[in-house]
Amino acid sequence: MKKWIFIVFCFILGFIIHIFYIGYTNELLFNKFIKNSNPDYTITDIYFKKGFLTSKGSFTLNHSHTQLSTKINLKFNNYFLLNKIIKGNFTNPFDFLDKVLKNNKLGTFTLKLHDNNSKIFLNIKDINLSNEGGDTIINGGYIEALMNKNLEIKNIKIHFD
Repeated sequence: MKKWIFIVFCFILGFIIHIFYIGYTNELLFNKFIKNSNPDYTITDIYFKKGFLTSKGSFTLNHSHTQLSTKINLKFNNYFLLNKIIKGNFTNPFDFLDKVLKNNKLGTFTLKLHDNNSKIFLNIKDINLSNEGGDTIINGGYIEALMNKNLEIKNIKIHFD
C-alpha cells in the first residue's frame, strides 16, 4: 500500500514540476516573441501573466511608417497533454474594417509543436466590403507556416477562398 501511495505522490509531483517548467519555457518564448530587431516595428503595451495551467500574454505591434497597430493576445498552455501550445487572436489595424468585423478581431491563430519545429495556423475572418461601394468579399482564409526553433519561417502556405 505504501508503494502505491509513493508512486501516486511521485506522479503528482512530477506533473507539477512539469507544469512549472513548461510555464517557464513559455515565458522565455514570449520574451523571444517581443524581442524586436526590425526598425520598422515597435512593440508596446507588453503584458505577461504566468498561471498554473495557462499563462496569458499580450502586446501591441506598431508599424512606424503607416501608423497601423494591431493588438495580439496569447494564451499559453503550460502542459503538453494538449497539442496546441499557444492560441491567440489579433485585432484589426484598418479603420475601414471596424464596421465589418465583430469585436474588432481580424483573425485567430494556434501554434503547435511538430518534431523540432513549430507550426502556426492563422485563420482570417470573413470580410465583406460590398457595402463600401465595391464587390470585395473575402471568405475566410488561412495561412500555415512551418518555423524552426529560432522562429524563422522555413515554409509557408497561403489559401483564400
